[in-house]
Amino acid sequence: MTECQLLQVATHCRTLIEEALSMSGIAVTTGLCLMACTLVQRAAALAGYAAVIRGGDGLEDGGLFLPHGRYGHYWCEVSSGGEHYVVDITADQFGCAPVIVRPAYAPDWPRYVPGDQVLVDSHVAELLEDYAKSAAQ
Repeated sequence: MTECQLLQVATHCRTLIEEALSMSGIAVTTGLCLMACTLVQRAAALAGYAAVIRGGDGLEDGGLFLPHGRYGHYWCEVSSGGEHYVVDITADQFGCAPVIVRPAYAPDWPRYVPGDQVLVDSHVAELLEDYAKSAAQ
């Protein structure tokens, strides 16, 4: 998957998130980064690519780093042909572009610093469990 193709997938996911927010009367993506990552991860998998949800607390354990601060956040890291890309469809909550696709370890801003993966995976598992409970009701 090229960076351009990945941008198309990410933009489509962002459009789906915006439509869902609009139907719910919600105007901002604040607090929705983990949920959005599950969508990106699934879309990447359907396209045949590996995606891992990354994140950090913005303090001592990774996160999204900007010149004006550090933030707790989740994003996806998609792998293709030995390349790793950050895909973030909710960075606008921090003043960034609404869709970011970039090399995972690029030195410029914003900087995505993965935190404790075991902890991130546990947060993903909790969210997916909540999804399953909601669907069963």
